[in-house]
Amino acid sequence: EPLGAGVLQPTRRPLTRRAFLTEAFRHLGEPYGWGGGGEGRDCSELVMDVLGTFELDLPRHSARQAEAGSFSIAVPADMPDDARLELFDRALEAGVVLLHFPGHIMIYLGRTEAGAPRILHSFAEYLEPCAGEAPAGGTPGEVLRRVNRVSISDLELGRGTSRRAFVERVDRVVVFGRP
Repeated sequence: EPLGAGVLQPTRRPLTRRAFLTEAFRHLGEPYGWGGGGEGRDCSELVMDVLGTFELDLPRHSARQAEAGSFSIAVPADMPDDARLELFDRALEAGVVLLHFPGHIMIYLGRTEAGAPRILHSFAEYLEPCAGEAPAGGTPGEVLRRVNRVSISDLELGRGTSRRAFVERVDRVVVFGRP
């Protein structure tokens, strides 16, 4: 739902996709720090800091940031992955896009030349299924992969695990731009 007139205030530095991504990429490789504050930054602090350079004050937590754009779109839990990706791409045509799932917020970069979707985010870890077969009567194991930094990744992280793939978990698309 579009925000009313006067909710977003103009900035001295225009929020363009190029300027936003240039600022976001400056943080690539920086350490992750849960809760922010220490030697690194968490996902919501990264988003807050990047948008702060455009004089946009965002709430501190990812759940509140998911409500802070020019508009946002709820993503139904049963939406297929290809429809989700199409929604993300269409939103990108309107402006800067953030993707949210409970406890995490990410910057949607778009797709590579080969068509693979990419995100930039600060995160600690993800699960990966173990190679090989599950023990008799059991479930396949999972390996915890630690990242602990601002990185670019695909949305397939976590596919086939108890946490599910990032793309499957997205519940809200946040857009800073025109509806």
